[in-house]
Amino acid sequence: ADPNNAIIETNEANNSRAGNTIVTSTVPVDLTMTAVSGPTTSRDGQTITLTATVANLGKTSAPASTIRWYLSTDSIITTADTPLASVTTTALAAGASRALSVTTAVPASVPAGTYRFGVIADPDNLIAETNETNNAKASTGTVAVSYTPDLVMSAVAGPSSAATGTSVTFTGTVRNQGLGAINRSFS
Repeated sequence: ADPNNAIIETNEANNSRAGNTIVTSTVPVDLTMTAVSGPTTSRDGQTITLTATVANLGKTSAPASTIRWYLSTDSIITTADTPLASVTTTALAAGASRALSVTTAVPASVPAGTYRFGVIADPDNLIAETNETNNAKASTGTVAVSYTPDLVMSAVAGPSSAATGTSVTFTGTVRNQGLGAINRSFS
């Protein structure tokens, strides 16, 4: 009754009493990703399909949740990696799993290189789970991201008139507005 002992009493030992016992437990839901895959190569603007399988290892049904795919430079998938796409799933029964797929593209802001696809169940931590450390999975294989060139003529010039049978000179300026380099000559 007087937790700070602000009142001087004749008996300080009788100021508390235990009530009924309550049982607390964590929600017996445990979402985990069991598979993730995608193509082994990708170019800018190219449509790609990513797949994943989510499972509920818990003892009760998991509510609707978000599954998000990522592009990562390593095999440790986190929400700091480049997000690619998300889907919202419906409730998932205890012990059940569900295959998912999404169509997306690698963003043009991603530099060419070798990456892994990854996926995270409940990336925003909206669902209380018995194990929050098993929500992410990386692909076993890698994806090589490259970019295509895009040549455009930015200037063309030549004489305004010429006699039949005479040589004339035309000039032009070509520009690569794509993100991929051109490694050979062209005409």
